[in-house]
Amino acid sequence: MNAFFKKYIYDFIVVGTAFCLGIGLSIYVAVPKDGGSHQATVKKDNKLLMTLDLTSYSDTPQYIDVDGTDGHMKIGVKKNAVCVSDSDCPHQYCVRQGWVSEANHPIICTYYKVEVVILGTSEADIIL
Repeated sequence: MNAFFKKYIYDFIVVGTAFCLGIGLSIYVAVPKDGGSHQATVKKDNKLLMTLDLTSYSDTPQYIDVDGTDGHMKIGVKKNAVCVSDSDCPHQYCVRQGWVSEANHPIICTYYKVEVVILGTSEADIIL
């Protein structure tokens, strides 16, 4: 048994190091980062309608009415997240996206030409 460990000691070191690095990377990705100033913009036809400070809202959703090009939509806002909760558009793609809290996930309603974008940089370059 002792000869077995002597023969494969470097294999154990490599596998153990890779395992520890994998666990460390998983913990780093899973721990939430401090977003700092978390703001979202609401634009219609590339014109800024409003800027929302997402850190000032509570965990209870509040709703803001926005008039689209030919209809009406309702934007939900809560602490560090935003969504389109209701829209008169036919396909409802913007509603199906749900609550968004990262900068790399904009909500766009092409039917009403409204976009909701969280400002800032995304927390991760790779989403696993």
